[in-house]
Amino acid sequence: MPKIVTQVCSTYYVQVYQTGYHADAVYRFTRTLVELPLFERDVLPSLLKYCQANMASSTPAMEESTVTFITDLILAKCPLPRNGEDIDSLETYMLDFGTWYALFTWNLKPD
Repeated sequence: MPKIVTQVCSTYYVQVYQTGYHADAVYRFTRTLVELPLFERDVLPSLLKYCQANMASSTPAMEESTVTFITDLILAKCPLPRNGEDIDSLETYMLDFGTWYALFTWNLKPD
């Protein structure tokens, strides 16, 4: 893909997460992008910020929708092993939520 097309697409990916569209529509759109070669670079950072904002929502439905989407994303990127023989090939898919994650884990520490 030419460099200019890549730059334009990257700009639009970021803008999707700044719109007022309902989260289910945004998550449906994002599912179509998961297999893109530059998903981690162009889409994931904005997506994680969007998910973080949705988790701060006061509605349980929004939180459930976001957790379900993140779970589906992880399973798409690193599927579960089919049986016990494949457990050694289990891959991880790290999602860096930045400072929110640091604050979250800090609150989990025992007193």
